Amino acid sequence: MEACNFHGILLAPPVSKFKGCLVTHFGKKQWGYLKKNLARLDAKEITYKPDYVVGYGMKSLKRRAVDFDDVLILPKCVNELPGQRS
Repeated sequence: MEACNFHGILLAPPVSKFKGCLVTHFGKKQWGYLKKNLARLDAKEITYKPDYVVGYGMKSLKRRAVDFDDVLILPKCVNELPGQRS
């Protein structure tokens, strides 16, 4: 099987029910997120050049190697889930 890299950006609000560091959480609980074809999850806080990091993560779209249909954008909040009322 050929190795592939996937990039994702997680935005977390400054005030949240989740207490703690997300980078530490993913490091310690990585096994809970891994699936059959996923070997490793590497989470890092973006502290430098966020525009570059986002561009790098989206380089496959720029090169047209993938389509926008391959991009997963999750709801911003619970109210955006299907069947939820504002």
